[in-house]
Amino acid sequence: MKINEMYDALRDDIDLVNSSLGIIKKYRLFYTTSVDPDYSYSNGYDGYAEKNYYFKGNWGFDYDFFKVFEVEIVSKIFVLDEIKQKINSVCPATKAAFSNINSLNSDDFINSYFASNPHKENLSEFDDCIFHMDGNNPPYISAMEIDAIDNNLSKIIYSGSYYSTGMDHGNSDEVVCELNIVGAKNHQPFYFELLIEAYALLNENNFKMSCFMSYAALESYINQKIYGQDTDERFSDKFKKAYDTVPGLTTHETFSKLNSLLSDYTLVRNTIAHGRDDDEIIDNIDVDSAKEMYIYVSAVILAIENGFQKLNDIKIHIKPKKKR
Repeated sequence: MKINEMYDALRDDIDLVNSSLGIIKKYRLFYTTSVDPDYSYSNGYDGYAEKNYYFKGNWGFDYDFFKVFEVEIVSKIFVLDEIKQKINSVCPATKAAFSNINSLNSDDFINSYFASNPHKENLSEFDDCIFHMDGNNPPYISAMEIDAIDNNLSKIIYSGSYYSTGMDHGNSDEVVCELNIVGAKNHQPFYFELLIEAYALLNENNFKMSCFMSYAALESYINQKIYGQDTDERFSDKFKKAYDTVPGLTTHETFSKLNSLLSDYTLVRNTIAHGRDDDEIIDNIDVDSAKEMYIYVSAVILAIENGFQKLNDIKIHIKPKKKR
């Protein structure tokens, strides 16, 4: 397989590249949700009258994620406080984890329950503690959307409307939202953090900086692999040493073909670093070239970590053939 053939096969499937590396995945999580109304946008408080009250809020994700890229609201439920005790009674791991922690919300217990029981698909075991918002009987959330994802402040910002009477506000029941989140978890190796930054910049159409961060991720990975950061040693020599950590791998295609492009990508990196904005190399950096550099770095990591000998091995690992 030629390098360009691998690029062509994967360029539109960067999400599969991320999944194969294990750095960016889809997660199902539950978040307690504030629906406290903003009366200034809701024409005031109307007591017993049923109407839409508007709210805005945010979920903090700094504990869970390094970066978040997509969020989908799957469902919204009312949860009674009793669900905490019920989950503790059937999930010893949750009970042990939270035994000395006070003031936890229901979402902590629900997420712990599913983490300990990955085969479970729903909360039917706790139906007596849950009220589903069917849109027929108030109170319920009549509309809700994600307004923004702020990775600098680690917040997902949402807004919506809560159809209720004013008397429903401030009760002890929690509103919990089930979310599908595409994100990168915390506590990843530094080279993966750099690669995740490259992916974020790619999504922001900042192709030059995406290329720069992809190369930085490659440098970090190679240095980590050979336990050395000798600035006097040529990077091409370090690159080969990293491959040498897998006996015999330098004699195979993944080394010869990926190594043949190293000098080209080093030139791209150096041109960006030196700020030569009028350079022809800079002018030719676009979405495809940024994706290709991202795939290249990912391919190097996958080849060394898995001992892949052929480019097609990498491609199939990322994008398995569909079963007939």
